[in-house]
Amino acid sequence: MRTSKKYLIWIWLILLISTLLRFYKINSIPNGLYQDETAIGYNAYSILQTGKDEHGVSWPIYFKSFGDYKLPMYIYLTAISVKLFGLTPLAVRLPAAIFGVMAVVLSYFFITTISKYTNPKAKSADYKKLALLVSAVLAISPWHIHYSRAAFEVTIALSLFLSGTIALYKGLYGKKPGFFTIGTVLFIFAFYCYNLTRMLSPLLYLSILIINRKALPSISKTEKFVSGLFTALLLLPAIQTLFQKGGVSSASGTLVWSSTMVLAPLIEFRGIITQSHPELAKFFFNTPFSIIFQYLKNIAAYFSVQFFFLDGSTHGNHGIGTMGLFYLFELPLIILGLLKMIRDKGNLNLLMLSWISITVLVSALTREAPHATRSFFVLPGLILAISYGYLELIRLISDLNRNFLQVLFYSVAGLFAVYTFLYFLASYFIRFPIVYANRWRAIDQDVVKFIRTNDSTVDRFIIDETAGLIYTSILFYGNYNPRFFQNTAVWTEDDSEGFSQPAAFGKFVFKRIDWDKDYKTPKTLIITTHNTLPSGISADILFNYPGYSEFLAVKQKIHSVPKSENAYVGVFSRGSTR
Repeated sequence: MRTSKKYLIWIWLILLISTLLRFYKINSIPNGLYQDETAIGYNAYSILQTGKDEHGVSWPIYFKSFGDYKLPMYIYLTAISVKLFGLTPLAVRLPAAIFGVMAVVLSYFFITTISKYTNPKAKSADYKKLALLVSAVLAISPWHIHYSRAAFEVTIALSLFLSGTIALYKGLYGKKPGFFTIGTVLFIFAFYCYNLTRMLSPLLYLSILIINRKALPSISKTEKFVSGLFTALLLLPAIQTLFQKGGVSSASGTLVWSSTMVLAPLIEFRGIITQSHPELAKFFFNTPFSIIFQYLKNIAAYFSVQFFFLDGSTHGNHGIGTMGLFYLFELPLIILGLLKMIRDKGNLNLLMLSWISITVLVSALTREAPHATRSFFVLPGLILAISYGYLELIRLISDLNRNFLQVLFYSVAGLFAVYTFLYFLASYFIRFPIVYANRWRAIDQDVVKFIRTNDSTVDRFIIDETAGLIYTSILFYGNYNPRFFQNTAVWTEDDSEGFSQPAAFGKFVFKRIDWDKDYKTPKTLIITTHNTLPSGISADILFNYPGYSEFLAVKQKIHSVPKSENAYVGVFSRGSTR
């Protein structure tokens, strides 16, 4: 069989595996849609139906949503899938899944393109083998699989960075007219994907130009002008809204020098020191020094073995709770690979090391470090390191003189790798949907279905603001007309961090329950939680998360305890028809 056919078969096999891992049960795993997903889906639906977002703004650059001002790329792409598949979980997650599979394929051409143009002495078979390995490692990456199965904007941005880089290298070295412009445009599209990519996109783009500065003269003056023109035109909307809400101010709540979550403990520490040693606090624990120290701590957090290889992210819905972002067996491979990248340098290695460094340095500027979403763009560099590490390890083992040791190592390492992969599959596709059902708001759909069933007999739906039922879940699962919502929504004022929600729309009211009054109002359905029910009032319907057995160790004995967590309860007012 010809070598080219072998590579083609491997590429198709990797493509098949990556597609299965990203599309299998995508409607139901993760179990439910978290609030950003329902917000993205409903805003896409609103754009499709009215040309306006949920707040009534026509074709926005920044979608206000909850007050977090989402970037537009994912929402506009979702409008296409909503048009095709309706307002469904598949429609919301389809862009991430498609771009996730694309990234696996693009990673192959990313490696071959850069290696071909910048390392002419390299054998084609060698860099194609490396490229296959990189795409295979990415195909089964827990981090990338999870982020390709939900509406994470960074998944789209990563594919745009990879394809943009391929185009730039073809333009710089392949002397293909138009490719430099295409690459530039793709990086600008990535700019509009996610808040942090507004910083990362120009920096990663600049790193390519600096590393390949000697090849820049190969780009004609005409193409440089066209590329600059496209840049100006495409960035014009962002520049025009730079100082509006959603512009530079939208990140203020997450940056280390402006986030109240970061500043509060620093101010507390300084205040305690000031009480007894005011001069010490003034010169050494002032705000600038404290912020710099916090920034350095954030950088250090991104070197956490626990975060990357053991427990993963504990932030919101960024992890699955039983393993890290990488497989444990990949830890020694990453170390070996990074050492090789630092030692050998070369264009590809230098580029990937710069991307890792830039991503960490930029991500560390924000709170909640280490953060799986903001640091997502270290993935290509670390996947390359794993691939290098694997090849280095094979070389080292092959140098062993005794076949017995080689067989023993391959057997033990292979079994451990297979077990770890199966452990991830069981964790993700069996345990994760049950244990993390609350984080993914799995019961919201059932609640909204119940509300819709009673719509004809109820005049008022009161949603307890402490219950946590997000209004976007009601809009999404209830398939409410966007024009109806835009015309009837009454919004609360923005809080100190800029967030807001509807106080009411249509029949819905979001507030704290006044049981003496609300329970006596005829034809009213109250949605709250079980622990907020006053004595003497019982729930008419319970909405519980999936139950499972929790195992506890007590005095060296393991006890099985059935666990069932209540999500919401529904209470009809006196005299209501049930």
